[in-house]
Amino acid sequence: MPKNDPQFVKNIAFGNRLADLRGDQNNQDIIAWPRNGGINQQFSFVPEHGKEYKVSTTDSNGNGDTLVGGGESSTYTVQQYNGYWHISIDCDDGKPLFWTLTSGAAGTKITLQHANNNVNQLWSFLDVLN
Repeated sequence: MPKNDPQFVKNIAFGNRLADLRGDQNNQDIIAWPRNGGINQQFSFVPEHGKEYKVSTTDSNGNGDTLVGGGESSTYTVQQYNGYWHISIDCDDGKPLFWTLTSGAAGTKITLQHANNNVNQLWSFLDVLN
């Protein structure tokens, strides 16, 4: 379940890959990377309203405006699906764009894509303390 406390965000299709804000600078891409415990892998989900959350990394000081990926903001809809989670943002065409990991290769950019009914758009949340 998404929390305001820092969490790792793990892809289901490529289970050894976590969301990772590339490097240590703001306004970088979100990529997939093996777990290293870095603060750029620790995401917080601050409730906005309903299923919407402001997403930030510990590295961004909670500003929630450092996530890149084609959206105009970093307020995402987080919705449970078959025991896992979809993370999406609204698109101009009225269809959501989902966080999508297309490869298990380290450094692959997490992109925003329309629903593809594949587990590469499903995520789980892991407490940092575990």
